Amino acid sequence: MVYNATNNSVFAPKGYNDLSNERLVEDAKRKIKKRKAKMEYAKTIDSFGGKRFLGLTPKGNRVFASYTVYKDGNLKIDFTHNLSVLLQEGSMFAGQRYTYKHNEKIYDTDEQLTRKISHQRGEVTVRTLYWLQRLKNLADAKNYKGFDKKKKVTKFFLSKVAHAIYVGGGTGDTEISYADLYRAWDFPEYDPYFNPETVYSYPDEL
Repeated sequence: MVYNATNNSVFAPKGYNDLSNERLVEDAKRKIKKRKAKMEYAKTIDSFGGKRFLGLTPKGNRVFASYTVYKDGNLKIDFTHNLSVLLQEGSMFAGQRYTYKHNEKIYDTDEQLTRKISHQRGEVTVRTLYWLQRLKNLADAKNYKGFDKKKKVTKFFLSKVAHAIYVGGGTGDTEISYADLYRAWDFPEYDPYFNPETVYSYPDEL
């Protein structure tokens, strides 16, 4: 864009709109190509998942929630500890959201992981623990609200679990997110509006 100081106006030089449109088209092509590459990679794997740091036990041990979804539709959620340990005196919650791939090396120190910041994003709270426990209970039971008759996890329930623990993603063609699985794997569609907290009495015992 060009600024005209004489009359304080701004105008586009000749050909500007054409160039702008060309950039938009090229950008869209790159995004489509990247999405396709991720989808093709997702077709080659048999499982996907990750973990989320929740806090430190009174003894200083790190507590994680993790999940793995398999190509056959099975979904497994695990905790390294009983979540009630984070309610004990001396425990510490994660200061914000920290998620990792399975087996990813963690370079963050305990102090960094539990530091409270002014603009918290995804910090762990007691409600977080109850929410994760409810998701695990539903997954363990293969509850009909989140699984079809063949016990395959639905798209909606997988999205709940992914957003609670690990979404995935990245710039590389092999750095996929749970959303890329939607395009590559066959997930059933079922009851996309149920609230896991209202399936039965809430909260669960930790």
